[in-house]
Amino acid sequence: IDVYLSLVQVAAQHNYCRPQLNESDIIHIVAGRHPVVEQAQAETPFIPNDTNLSNSEAQICIITGPNMAGKSTYLRQVALITLMAQIGSYVPAETASIGL
Repeated sequence: IDVYLSLVQVAAQHNYCRPQLNESDIIHIVAGRHPVVEQAQAETPFIPNDTNLSNSEAQICIITGPNMAGKSTYLRQVALITLMAQIGSYVPAETASIGL
């Protein structure tokens, strides 16, 4: 119960949204934010990222960029948002539709 109460408190304080869970194979996140990095960088604004993944579109996505550009953080962000949605938590995004 403590974990869920903590998730509720963080969601209310940081403007999280209720994700839509569905039976599709699509993950669509608008203005997603990494929940840990966003709080660790309180002095600099976190730049939100959109994500659109499905089996009907590109099967391979290549993420490129210089060292320390946020590639791994972006991948972890998508994984965390998906996991948070699946456990019933609100997620750090404007909108999120997560396929199960």
